[in-house]
Amino acid sequence: MVTERREEGRSWGVASPHPAATDAAGAVLAAGGTAVDAAIAAAGVLVVAYPHNCSVGGDLIALVRAPGGSPRAVFGVGRSARAIDAAALRREVGERVPLAGPFSISVPGVVSGWQAMHELGGRRPFGELFEPAVELAKAGVQVSPSVARALRDLESSDPGLKEIFGPRGARLGVGDVFVQPRLAETLAQVAEDPECYYRGDLAERLADALQKVGSPITREDFAQHHAVVGEAVVADGGDLAPRLFAAGPPSQGIFFSALVEVVGRLLARGYDLAGSDAAVLARAFGEISMLRDDLLSDPSRWEGTEAFRQRLAEVDLSADARCGGSETPLVADEPASPSGDTVAIVAYDAFGGSVSMLQSVFHSFGSRVLDPETGVLFHNRQSMFTLRRGSPGELAPGLMPPHTLCPAMVDDRDGAPSLVLSTMGGRAQPQVLCQVMLQLAAGEDAARAVSAPRYVVGDTEAQSRYSIVAAERDVPADVLGSLREGRFFVRMVEPLDDGMGHAQVLRVGTGGVVDGASDPRSDGTAMLGGGGPWIPAS
Repeated sequence: MVTERREEGRSWGVASPHPAATDAAGAVLAAGGTAVDAAIAAAGVLVVAYPHNCSVGGDLIALVRAPGGSPRAVFGVGRSARAIDAAALRREVGERVPLAGPFSISVPGVVSGWQAMHELGGRRPFGELFEPAVELAKAGVQVSPSVARALRDLESSDPGLKEIFGPRGARLGVGDVFVQPRLAETLAQVAEDPECYYRGDLAERLADALQKVGSPITREDFAQHHAVVGEAVVADGGDLAPRLFAAGPPSQGIFFSALVEVVGRLLARGYDLAGSDAAVLARAFGEISMLRDDLLSDPSRWEGTEAFRQRLAEVDLSADARCGGSETPLVADEPASPSGDTVAIVAYDAFGGSVSMLQSVFHSFGSRVLDPETGVLFHNRQSMFTLRRGSPGELAPGLMPPHTLCPAMVDDRDGAPSLVLSTMGGRAQPQVLCQVMLQLAAGEDAARAVSAPRYVVGDTEAQSRYSIVAAERDVPADVLGSLREGRFFVRMVEPLDDGMGHAQVLRVGTGGVVDGASDPRSDGTAMLGGGGPWIPAS
């Protein structure tokens, strides 16, 4: 628990993708709560207000830093059912795990993640932090533009989803109010006793609901689940990120840290990665993404640093040719729409503690299975496994799925905190974070850094193609020219497109938070405060 005294004049900050979540977190921080308290309060509101992106039936990965300490990685990541028959599933569906339905669901880990975070740095009573979420679920919340877009594209006849959001063809729209009384009851139970989610009456109800729709997850799978807490991965990204902290496997943070090291070296050699040498950066994005797809796995299957570093050396060489690209694209294929359904929250408190966290249902509305009795929407994170024989990410009983969630923190060269950041964006999270960091390194403020035009190499879906670039129409001409010269297929999307991620950023100085912003691609806000009332970040 945090016991440090508040320093006079030290400022705090929070950013999230929904104003109600930011308000809840800001109120906690203004009342003397910690970054952990604030992040949990925001997380609770988001499972109510942003159901297309997160749920109490999802997963969580976070970095938690106590004042004066080093970040710790929290994995609220559930495992595959111990009774799952991967061979039978392979015979039925081939090598790709279904993207929706009962076999896309692993045990939800988010509640255990909240518990572990609170134990690392919570000060306010755990249950108190969920009061805004419970009230919002009871009273109802307006459909935001992001939720409305997701409902418009939702193809599902699931009775639980239909009850809350209306039938297909007559979904709720922007400004409509949706009420979730069963979810309110579930959140109230979790607030009173989070253990009930895994080892109580609520756990039994959730397991029974999953069995009814055909999932192999049992009550015992819930009972055996616990969050994992470990050391963060540390990398040297040169001037871009002198000391970067990320999460290890099953998070793709290990690959993000490698990308940052590669980009740091390229910048030191004089490459204009945010301009005329964008193809070099894009090739690094693609190559490291392919490494991730080949290697990322449950920690028990991780190949180890030595094998990974050996392959990483080839990535650096492949990125070293200016804009030439290969004679043919990596893969010739048609593009698909990017997607990545996650919420990012960043918080920094007046004691010097910080949190970078993500919670997620993976694809929009996850598995598209919402239990009407508990109001719990289940994620589809199990679809990150493959059924390809011999792959490190092959589906097997009792394993954590490979994970896109990629929280990050950065220290300056003196070892002082300088950035707390994270983003929605599926498999493209490292790419989004890297582009935001390049903007910050070039001297932009947080608001400009998160709103600047960007692009994504490959789709953020569970299967990707790394010859394809989706670029916002206002991406600078020299960047587009470099990408095309590098023989990438460039598909233009509208400015501030959802598929480019929802980044949340706080910049930290000696007196606390000096700048913060929420990505305008989301519906969110940032809030900064100090000794007096909090104020919205500009």
